[in-house]
Amino acid sequence: MITLSLPFPPSANRLWRAVRGRQIKSAEYRAWLLEAQAAITAARVTGSMPGAYHLEIHATRPDWRARDLDNILKPISDAIAAAGLVINDSKAVSILAAWSPEPPVKGGAITVHLRPA
Repeated sequence: MITLSLPFPPSANRLWRAVRGRQIKSAEYRAWLLEAQAAITAARVTGSMPGAYHLEIHATRPDWRARDLDNILKPISDAIAAAGLVINDSKAVSILAAWSPEPPVKGGAITVHLRPA
């Protein structure tokens, strides 16, 4: 099993921007992906999931505002794929995501668990 901590991602509603008729990653999303890659590198994760995998996400809110939990799934899946922890995020056979019962922490927090299917 691989366990790591990631920064709280932008909402899926803020990942893409239309520029001259094309969809591109927003500046906020690009910055977050770099921060997530740095966190994964700093964690010195060894190994990867060579095939199908289970993804478990525990999210601590950055504040008490209402948020859709499912809006953080895509950026996290993209980050672990970009880091080479999984071959492709399409190989996820299950995704479990839950809000932490703990009070919010400044900036929010994400804990990710990956295990082979």
